[in-house]
Amino acid sequence: MASGVAVDDEVINLFNDIKKHRKQKAAFFRLSDDKTKIIVDHCMKVMCDDADPFKSFKDMLPKDDCRFIVYDALFDTEDSKNREQMIFISWAPDTATVQKKMIHASSRENIKKLFGLTAEWQVNDLCEVQPEDLAERLSRDTVVCIDGKVLPGKCG
Repeated sequence: MASGVAVDDEVINLFNDIKKHRKQKAAFFRLSDDKTKIIVDHCMKVMCDDADPFKSFKDMLPKDDCRFIVYDALFDTEDSKNREQMIFISWAPDTATVQKKMIHASSRENIKKLFGLTAEWQVNDLCEVQPEDLAERLSRDTVVCIDGKVLPGKCG
């Protein structure tokens, strides 16, 4: 990687598992404590009884640390139902240290390419983490529902 930060094999294995089995809603990756590689932080499993999985996702974002996230979104557009797309999310809150944000920024393009995901969302503040903002990155068509939650102003 350009930043000198390697990607742990466990990151790649988890990504491939999510892509194949779709049992995880999101996977969070972080910089290791020694700042030499990107490692798995934790996963968010698909919960059938979760009324708002997007809120659960938002609650898992650290307030003062960066993360790379793969989010598996299930959504409906005005024209079609039950579309699924994995999106690469770069979380770098303003409250993270400058060093962490710099390493995160210099590693972002390479890890995104490694995953091969075209949909991307770069977020720096919790107020930006809204389903409507995610919807804009998922499809050129109008998204009316994400993960079972109807978006404001849309009819399901």
